[in-house]
Amino acid sequence: MDASAILSRLQVLRQIIITLEPAADGKPAKTVTVRRPPMGEWEQFVDISQGQRVLVAPWHLSASKVIAWSGFTEGGILGSEQAPDDAIAAFDPSLWMFIAADNLDWCKKIGDVLIDSIVAENTKRKADAGN
Repeated sequence: MDASAILSRLQVLRQIIITLEPAADGKPAKTVTVRRPPMGEWEQFVDISQGQRVLVAPWHLSASKVIAWSGFTEGGILGSEQAPDDAIAAFDPSLWMFIAADNLDWCKKIGDVLIDSIVAENTKRKADAGN
């Protein structure tokens, strides 16, 4: 296997699919795929509160970790009067960030999952190291 194939597999292993809205009324569930950040990026999630280091996930940081989506349609984004409800919208990072800025509840879900994944990975690393 060459380096790009190994990298691709590593990236897939870090992917997490998050349901933002369940399927309803004949519309598919809205999901996003995030990639757990590598250890070198964990500091971006650290804040100091009352003298203690705590993990936080501001909306823009959480949203920036989204790499794909499913269940998003042009009509769902623009409104059914502007575009068809069944026309699948292709994922675009800039479009996603614009939409995410108006859907902070989604960003909170994403942030909670990212923090949980960081904690789980850190716990695993400590256990593997015998700490």
